[in-house]
Amino acid sequence: MEILMSPPRAKSVILVLAALLLLQSASQAAVIFLYDFPNDPGDGLAGDQTNPQPTFATFSDFTRTNVNATGGPNFSSNNWSTGPIDTTQYVGFSITASPWYVLDLTSLTFDIKRQSNGPANGQVALFLNGSSIPYATFNFSPTTSVVTNTFDFTDLTNADMVTSATIRFYGWNAPGPGNLTFDNVVINGVVAAVPEVAPVWPIVALTACVGVEAARRRRSPARSPGRTSDAVGPDGLEPA
Repeated sequence: MEILMSPPRAKSVILVLAALLLLQSASQAAVIFLYDFPNDPGDGLAGDQTNPQPTFATFSDFTRTNVNATGGPNFSSNNWSTGPIDTTQYVGFSITASPWYVLDLTSLTFDIKRQSNGPANGQVALFLNGSSIPYATFNFSPTTSVVTNTFDFTDLTNADMVTSATIRFYGWNAPGPGNLTFDNVVINGVVAAVPEVAPVWPIVALTACVGVEAARRRRSPARSPGRTSDAVGPDGLEPA
C-alpha cells in the first residue's frame, strides 16, 4: 500500500526531517567533562566526579604513573623528578569517542598548586589517536598558591578525525618530594557526529518523502479545463 501525502503535509515532513538532521550534527555543551576530585583524599575515578559521563564519549579515571598519591583534598601526588623532565612520570586521563563520533576539542583548563618543595616546572601534553608525539604542549610554573591555567591549543575539527585523546601532566625540578596538586580539570569542545558515517536515517527518511511526493504527482491524472472534481458516478463513469 502506498501512502500519499498532500503537498503541504509533505513539505512539513521534509522541513521537520531537515531540522532533525541539523540537530544531529549540532554541538553539545562547551564543557565536555570536569574532574573536580570529590572527597578527601581527592577521588580520580571518572564515575565518582560530580558530573556524569558525556553523551557519545567516555572519560577514563584520572590516574598516576610513577608518582605517589598523597593525602588531602583534590588530586595530589609527590616524588616528582628533582632534575630534568621525566616523561615516564605523569598524571592524566584519556577520552574515547563513541562509534560514528569524533572529538572536536578546543581547550583545557586546570587549577594547580605545589608545596614549597614540589616541582617548580610543569607541562601538559595532548596526544591524539594513540600517537606518541604530542599534538600540542603547554608549559606552566606551579606556585604555592592556586593558579588557574588554560591550555588553548589549535581547535580540533571533524576533518581531524580524532576518536581518542590522552592528556598527561608532567612535573620536574622539584627541590624535594613535595606535592603537586590538581583541581577542576576541564576539557572543552564538542563531541560531534561524523556526517560521512553517522546514522543516516534522517537522510533516508527525507529521500523517501521526496520520492513519495514525486510519485504522487506522476500518478495524479491531468485535470481537464473547468473540471472541479474527480468524483465518479454510481456506474463507475465520470460525470459528463
